[in-house]
Amino acid sequence: MDTWVNLERFIAEYQHRPLSERLRDRQRLLVQRLAYSSTARKLFGKQQPTTSTSPRLVQFEKTHAALVDELQALIGHARTTAATFAQMGHLWSALVEADACALVEQAHVKFLAAGTKLATLCMTCGTEILAMVVQPLEAKCEKLKQLHGLLRIEHDMQLLVLAATRKLERAHATGSKNVFHRQNELTAAKGYATRVATDLHVILDWVDTMRRQLVRLEMNSLASLLARHAMTAADTLLSPVDQTVVTSSSNRSVD
Repeated sequence: MDTWVNLERFIAEYQHRPLSERLRDRQRLLVQRLAYSSTARKLFGKQQPTTSTSPRLVQFEKTHAALVDELQALIGHARTTAATFAQMGHLWSALVEADACALVEQAHVKFLAAGTKLATLCMTCGTEILAMVVQPLEAKCEKLKQLHGLLRIEHDMQLLVLAATRKLERAHATGSKNVFHRQNELTAAKGYATRVATDLHVILDWVDTMRRQLVRLEMNSLASLLARHAMTAADTLLSPVDQTVVTSSSNRSVD
């Protein structure tokens, strides 16, 4: 889905900014969080500033963890299924090897052929589940975890705008020569905050809309893979078994 690409871009853009910007913003955020904390405001007798957080964002933060848990549970189920197929493959290999080691007159040629195919099929299905379901799902789950860590980025951007505003006001008050520079910083902070908030809400809208379909889509992918395996296994089993029965019946008739 294209929106996964947008989600990756959103996360990468925030995490891979120039080091100087990240260090500057981190320092300013630490100062602003301390200055605007309830403890500091009460200590200095000031009211809490209005850095409102969207109620929808608060609700999404509560439900987002549940979505990640559902996907992780699905990953665990898919891993268990893949491990089961691997065990079935080893079991068929052991049965084939045991039959091949029997006396020549007791060996079943058709069973050896079918068992070998089923062993390969089971191992292949287990590998495909890991490659086509588990690994892509783990990557998506990791992106959603990273998004969860950025849900408060809008609030952080508001604090950075407040910091830039205070620095501009201080520059005006002291007649500093950095007024133009501080004005540019404030303009850039407002523009970046607006763009980040817009991108974040677009992604949140998509995740909220796709929450149910996302889990169902991944479950359907696993179910489709298992159904294809079952059809192939049935085709492998039915034909050789029927031929073996016919051959055994013919041999008994001749005897």
